[in-house]
Amino acid sequence: MSLKKWDNVDWRLVEKRVFRYQRRIYEASKRGDNRIVKGLQKKIISSVDSKLLVVKQVTIERRKKYSRDGLYVTSEDKLRLASKLRINSRLSLQQKSKVASTQITSESLLILEQLEEETKQALCLLALEPEWEGRILQHCYGLRPGRWKQDAIEAIYSYSIKTISFQRFHTFFVKVKNKKSLRDMDIKKLLDKLETLPIIRNQLYFWLSLERIQKHQIENEVNNIKFDNKEKYSVFNFIFNVALEGLIEKVRNEIDPTKLQLKTFSIFRNSLCVIRYSDEILFLHENAELVKKVDEVVDKLLQKSCTLTISKKVISSSNKGFDFLKYQFLMIVKNGINKLKISPTREAQVQILSDIRESIKKNKAASSYKLILLLTPKILAWGNYYRYCECTNIFRKISHYILQKLRSWAFRRDKRNGRENVKERYFPSNREYTFEGKHYRDNWILNGYSRRENGVIDKIWLPNLSWVQRKRWIGVIKSKSVYDRDHHYWNFRTSYYKVNYN
Repeated sequence: MSLKKWDNVDWRLVEKRVFRYQRRIYEASKRGDNRIVKGLQKKIISSVDSKLLVVKQVTIERRKKYSRDGLYVTSEDKLRLASKLRINSRLSLQQKSKVASTQITSESLLILEQLEEETKQALCLLALEPEWEGRILQHCYGLRPGRWKQDAIEAIYSYSIKTISFQRFHTFFVKVKNKKSLRDMDIKKLLDKLETLPIIRNQLYFWLSLERIQKHQIENEVNNIKFDNKEKYSVFNFIFNVALEGLIEKVRNEIDPTKLQLKTFSIFRNSLCVIRYSDEILFLHENAELVKKVDEVVDKLLQKSCTLTISKKVISSSNKGFDFLKYQFLMIVKNGINKLKISPTREAQVQILSDIRESIKKNKAASSYKLILLLTPKILAWGNYYRYCECTNIFRKISHYILQKLRSWAFRRDKRNGRENVKERYFPSNREYTFEGKHYRDNWILNGYSRRENGVIDKIWLPNLSWVQRKRWIGVIKSKSVYDRDHHYWNFRTSYYKVNYN
């Protein structure tokens, strides 16, 4: 494909070609054919289609995160960036300018150099991710394509159904410091575990070495070089995932059954449930003694083999309750039957209310139209994230608190007119609203109006959080991968589940 014009690129064909490489890498990795894997990885990092795709992905992601005009990238700039994109273990021109204390006069060139390292990371991730999709164990949900937090929550619920006869189960929660661990770990040992191409290995070693230089501040002139491991296409998330891979099997091998003095240890050992999402690991088992043993083994393995840093450790039980991924889990008795209750944590409820209060406080003088545009995505994102648990009563309570804040905002704006007039202006009575295919009639829904340039009046209203109906989440099939041939399954999950709250 020739790089002549960005607007004429057939993106459907580009994505199809790149996915074909990734699917072949995934299938070869599952077969254990490392020669084919490395050959395909070499092709994908040098492919024009791959370079075009990563440039498109990174620029779109940056435009979503930064909406300033100064970060606009033209089509010619994107083509120039794709044409010179190479994995070469070198600093970009913009980063060299920080070291040499020089100034770049061209704003367009500065933007391109800011994106160069991100596109390099996305290109490496394009080649490495499908290989490890064929190796990663089924208990891992975080930092993997096609997996959401709700899949991990559903796995905990499924485990609780299997252990209902035990009435309760015990948990051991571990949280690892992500970025600090990347700086502290043995780089060569980690790269040996990857077993990847020399060109990719050298590039990863270069990035990880810069991370270590940043931590110890050996050279002051490179202190401004930063790599964000929170970006969507960051290769550091993938590296961290690989660093934790194999930990679970080591834990099971290190547990000594003779010290626990359990006659049925083989049964208990096979039923040990492990769920990992990113840097959070949760061990579940019905035997408290085994969970305490897991605590000792994990602490020893993380500090000895991976040199990973633990930031939080909690041992709890389902009867006392425990938190995971901003969800609260508690075993209750309902109608004489043990049931695991899943609900939003108290911290998550306080967080959304504080966020809305701050947004209203900062926009005291804004119109109701602009306030609705600001609050709607926050309310719906929070509601869509927690709608797959027991959320009905909590949504009503949060909705009531939001209404109180909005009423105070409206009555504070207009003190000259009567409260009835102010109420009817911002909260019209006896209005009918349609939300997610259902009709509601309410007297306390914030309405906003805006007049366009052509004279047309645009009317909007703020959705009520209690209107977000509870749904049941269907967990992902553990053996499935986005790189297999089942396009119907993954297209259905992507279109049906819309979860965007972090």
